[in-house]
Amino acid sequence: MLALYRTSTAVAVGSGNDASFCTLYDQHAPAAMSLALRLTENHALAEDAVQESMLRVWRALPSFRPGNVRSWILRIVARVCFRLMHARKRERAYLANPVSLPLYAATEDSSECAERDRMLAALRGAVATLPPLDRRLVESHFALRQSQREISAATRLPQQTISYRLKRISASLRTRLSHV
Repeated sequence: MLALYRTSTAVAVGSGNDASFCTLYDQHAPAAMSLALRLTENHALAEDAVQESMLRVWRALPSFRPGNVRSWILRIVARVCFRLMHARKRERAYLANPVSLPLYAATEDSSECAERDRMLAALRGAVATLPPLDRRLVESHFALRQSQREISAATRLPQQTISYRLKRISASLRTRLSHV
């Protein structure tokens, strides 16, 4: 009977009933937080995972097929935890050993090497003058090769904002470096 009540709560939420979502959240958030804490072993990361998971649940509920709501929610929590831990591991690896790009190929002559070094120095200088958030977005996307979705999760900015800012920053850097 309780499982039927929880399934009907999920169906009600999928129909747009905000009060039902609060009930669903209250029923499953403690288990979600417990799972996230066990997987991440980090309270702040676990809170982020639960928050993002519940947002995903909210968005996906209209397509929910009646079944075991708790296992569905916990599966979402586990996937979000693994994705966040992977992104964090990748970020730590980059910070411990920043990507070093080869400045020139062995077959290039010295004038080409000097030109490339000058251009890279100008690019590094231009990136260094960016505001901290813009610099972090550029480093995350281009150096760490994170997707806009991963950056969005890490910065808590909407993915559309990330996309817009990266385009704006790229255009600004192109303009600054056009004389180089």
